[in-house]
Amino acid sequence: MTTKEAFEKEKLAIEAISREEAKEPTMPIGQYMYEADKLYTHSLKDKDSLVAVGLDVLIIDAIPQRNQALRYAQSIWAEDHDVRSQTDIEWSTLRKQGEELRAILLHTFKFAYRNDENMKTRLKRIEEGSGNADNIQDLHDLAILGKENVAPLVVVDLDVNLLDTAADLAVNMSKKLAEANVNREQLNELKLTRDKAFTHLKRAVDEVRDHGKFAFWRNDNKLKGYKSEYYARKHQKAKASEK
Repeated sequence: MTTKEAFEKEKLAIEAISREEAKEPTMPIGQYMYEADKLYTHSLKDKDSLVAVGLDVLIIDAIPQRNQALRYAQSIWAEDHDVRSQTDIEWSTLRKQGEELRAILLHTFKFAYRNDENMKTRLKRIEEGSGNADNIQDLHDLAILGKENVAPLVVVDLDVNLLDTAADLAVNMSKKLAEANVNREQLNELKLTRDKAFTHLKRAVDEVRDHGKFAFWRNDNKLKGYKSEYYARKHQKAKASEK
């Protein structure tokens, strides 16, 4: 069975987990999936003892498929994260260009139109507000304002081609910002699905571990098979650092 097939089989159960119930992994996800596989192997050997203390055998049997479903959800989220991160980089580049050009145009316009009360009022309105959407609109407004009153700008040696650049940049920024926001929303949904798939697996893992710790509380060799290697190492490091 492929990881995608496993995910499709577990999809309804994963989707049934609420946003509030979904948990983020507290260890590297690859480590958790490895430990889940290892736990499954341990629990198969101890199946009779675990069932004897009340564990539903179906919980043991559920681990491999839930683990594969998580592996698929993790891969889809990670792949999309890389693609969508590139969009964020592109948006960030455009945003910085826009902020710089806006600053240059405002600085130049204030000086060029310093004796024109009407233009000063219009510039003051443009400067109001903040945020990405407002800065994009400011660039467009400055481009229009400059083209309508270009003579004073030529006097102070502004490259009037910057007005066309500002208008084009505003359009490109608006498109890229919208794309980045949509991508971010989609990525958040993929991450939520990953977290739900993790929670779905964790519920089975926790049940098996809890029953294993109960059944083998006086059997150290078996007991360690029901404890997390990752947290055991963290605990050892923490104790060592205290010495």
